[in-house]
Amino acid sequence: MSKIACADLGFIGIHYPEEYSGQGLGVLENIIIADAFCAQDSTIGSAVVLSSFAAECVLRFGSEELKQKFLPAVAEGEMLSSGAFTEPGHGSDITSLDTTAVREGDEWVINGTKTFITNGGMAGFYCTMCQTDSEAQPSYRGISLILVEADREGLTTADLGEKMGIHMMSTSEVNYQEVRVPAANIIGKEGKGFYHVLEFFDESRILVAAQALGIAQGAFNRALAYVKEREQFGRKIAQFQVTQHKLAEMATKIELARLITYKAAWNYDQGRIDPKLTSMAKMYAARTAVEVADEAIQLLGGYGYMTEYEVERFYRDAKITEIYEGTKEIQKNTIASAVIGTGLAMRGYKTVVIDFDVGLRNLDLIMGCERRVVYDFINVIRNESNLNQSMIKDKRVDNLFILAASQTRDKDTLDIEGVERVITELAESFEYIICDSPAGIERGAFMAMYFADEAVVVTNPEVSSVRDSDRILGLLASKTCRAEQGREPVKEHLLLTRYEPSRVEKGEMLSVEDVQDILAIPLLGVIPESKDVLQASNAGNPVILDNESKAGQAYDDAVGRLLGEDRLHRFLEVEKKGFFHKLRLFRS
Repeated sequence: MSKIACADLGFIGIHYPEEYSGQGLGVLENIIIADAFCAQDSTIGSAVVLSSFAAECVLRFGSEELKQKFLPAVAEGEMLSSGAFTEPGHGSDITSLDTTAVREGDEWVINGTKTFITNGGMAGFYCTMCQTDSEAQPSYRGISLILVEADREGLTTADLGEKMGIHMMSTSEVNYQEVRVPAANIIGKEGKGFYHVLEFFDESRILVAAQALGIAQGAFNRALAYVKEREQFGRKIAQFQVTQHKLAEMATKIELARLITYKAAWNYDQGRIDPKLTSMAKMYAARTAVEVADEAIQLLGGYGYMTEYEVERFYRDAKITEIYEGTKEIQKNTIASAVIGTGLAMRGYKTVVIDFDVGLRNLDLIMGCERRVVYDFINVIRNESNLNQSMIKDKRVDNLFILAASQTRDKDTLDIEGVERVITELAESFEYIICDSPAGIERGAFMAMYFADEAVVVTNPEVSSVRDSDRILGLLASKTCRAEQGREPVKEHLLLTRYEPSRVEKGEMLSVEDVQDILAIPLLGVIPESKDVLQASNAGNPVILDNESKAGQAYDDAVGRLLGEDRLHRFLEVEKKGFFHKLRLFRS
């Protein structure tokens, strides 16, 4: 079905008002269409679903002139739209931009580069994030969202190459060289672009969740049809109990993903916009799509690996839903530092958590803040606020406070004297100061390690994570600097997250011993792979508060060991189940 045909039938922009060639319906109806289309064909469905990507920025925040000029063309299938947010040097961090827009008379002059742009090279316009106020502090308060038509002089695109999946959609780099657009092309208010995009993500993540949901359903449908027909050992595959169990698990995951995705959409339409719920829907539905498509391939066996049977394409199309619109990995270190801080506070220690790469939005999601974060660590260093203004009390756990440090990609800001002054002031009031030093921010890692008494290196047992260059560079740099000054070395601990013994047995991830040999750091704890961690954190409840969760128990053990308690290492072996295992335990 072509894009024009879909538009003629009203499937594109169904949530636009009728005056913009829409159907006047809601986000729920829009995601039902996305679900159905992606179930029928993951590649075509994804292309149709995202043909109007980022046009919601114009719909929700644009002027009436921009809405009338561009939205009908998108809804009628005459034009694709795109959002130009990501930059080569910043990735998931949209608080810091190199793309600038300077006002000259009645025009904006734009220079910069965007990458991984959906519909790049094919879109009729790009909703582009630009730094319009270079003096704004923090810098994201000087970001604006500007609509740039694709035919503007100085705008060029370059395809990024062949992708694993979603082959009907282009993914490109977009370059702006002295691109001039009318001042009226600004979307929303000047200096509010960062906030507009965050609100757009609250809507777009529901759509990605629906895309993932449809892909999962489509893979399931094909696997189900196959096992009903395929015979092995004189019986239909569907008659074997092991097959039935797999189908039951797949169907359950899909239904749960559908419930949370539809709930997020319904809440959005009721005006109850909940970033936690949209993030949970996107995360869970994306994971479900990958897992169900993977299991579908297994059920088809060798045929599942062949392009003729489609399920391999569903798997390739599913994977992207875990990556764009916010990866799940971006929260890993933040969650670990938040959980450790929570564990210390639960034991009565007055604790503050500083996160050296958490966006203000993410901090509100992961920690139970009493109020929105406005000022942060950097504002204190610059004397733009004091600690009392910047620290946020956690509303669930006594003795726990949060201090964001969201702008540390500006390396000039993190000078040793400024950081030392703030750390010294915090030390007067707190027994523990927990700092996150994430991969990808060498300077943040250096600062956290330079002032630390003890360091917990958080990684998962996959080779790419263990050898993470930026984290290790920050660690080594701080060690060298401390040694040159005659300071005591940092006491190091290793915390392994997302550990799955069954994958170790299959050779899919490193063993605990392997990781210790590589990093030569004593083991503090092992956190088993569990959906509980992200689900609890996205709900504003660090998993350590859940005594029934294995991950929560493991984090509690790790905090106990950090404090010198004698705790056994649990969850290091494949869990044994069944009658004969219980019988062996009884006899022993």
